[in-house]
Amino acid sequence: MSKAGLEMLTKSTALELARFGVRVNCVSASHVNTNLHRAAEAGDWGVIKRLLLSSKESDVGSLDEAGRTSLMLACRHGPSLPADIAQSLLPTEKSPAPLYITQPQGGQQTCLHVAVAAGCSIEVLNILVGAFRPALALADDRGNLPLHQSIQSISYTCPNTQYLEVAAANSMKSEGSSISIFEEGLRTNESFACQTSIIYLANVCDLLITAYPAALLHQNHKGESPLVLAMFRRASSVVLSLLLQKGGANLVKLTDNVGCNPLHYCFRVSQPYIVRDMASLYPES
Repeated sequence: MSKAGLEMLTKSTALELARFGVRVNCVSASHVNTNLHRAAEAGDWGVIKRLLLSSKESDVGSLDEAGRTSLMLACRHGPSLPADIAQSLLPTEKSPAPLYITQPQGGQQTCLHVAVAAGCSIEVLNILVGAFRPALALADDRGNLPLHQSIQSISYTCPNTQYLEVAAANSMKSEGSSISIFEEGLRTNESFACQTSIIYLANVCDLLITAYPAALLHQNHKGESPLVLAMFRRASSVVLSLLLQKGGANLVKLTDNVGCNPLHYCFRVSQPYIVRDMASLYPES
C-alpha cells in the first residue's frame, strides 16, 4: 500500500471509531539510507562491489532520505569514481529510479548535473549520457543544463593526457576547422597541467553538445547562454572556439535578461580573434 493510501485509511478509520474513544495511528516509512548509500557517499568502491554481489544489497534504484540514488552520491566524488562502479550503479528494470530529484526552488537535479559539477571522467560521463539522455534537457534550480554546469565547473583534471590531446586535435580537424584544440592550448602561456585541464573541459563540452545540440541555445534564469557563462568565467579560447564553432550566429545573437549579447561582454575575453570571430558571425551588433 502506498503512503498516501495508508494515510487516508488511517484518517477514515479514525473518524469512524472516534465515537468509541478509539485513536488510530499509523507508521508511514519513508526512504532510508542503505549500506549501498553509505558506501557510495564514502567513496568506498570495494565495499560497493561486495554489496552488489549480495542479493540483499543490490537495490541500486533505492533512494536515501534526501531522495538520491547511490549513483548520484558516488558521482559527487568526481574523477575518483571508476567507470565500472558507475556502470554497476545504473538503475535497472528490476530496480528503477527517478531521473531527477526536485530541488527546493523547483529545479530538477540529475546525476549528470552532479557528475559534471564534481569533474567526473569522460568515461563516466559517456555512461551517464547513454543511460540518462533525457537528463541533458533538464534544468536545475538556476536554470542550468548539464552543459552550463560543466562550463562553470573548476574540478576537471586530465587522467589520460596523450589520448585526449590526440582525440581533441583530430576531432576539430575532422570537422574542417582551422583551430586544433591541442595546438591552441600550446600557444597559451599556462602550465601544462592547466592546458590538459582545458583540453579535458573542451572534450566534456563537446560530448554534451553532441548528445544534445539544443543545449547551446538554452538560457538559464538570468538569460545566460553557455557562451556568456564561458566568457564570464574567463574560459580558455579553446572552449570559446568550440562553442562558437558549434553554435554559430544563433548563439551570438542571444541576449540575456539585461538585453546584452555576448559581444557586449567582449572585455572578458583576452584573445582578440575570438571577438573578431563573434563579430563576423553577427556584424549587426
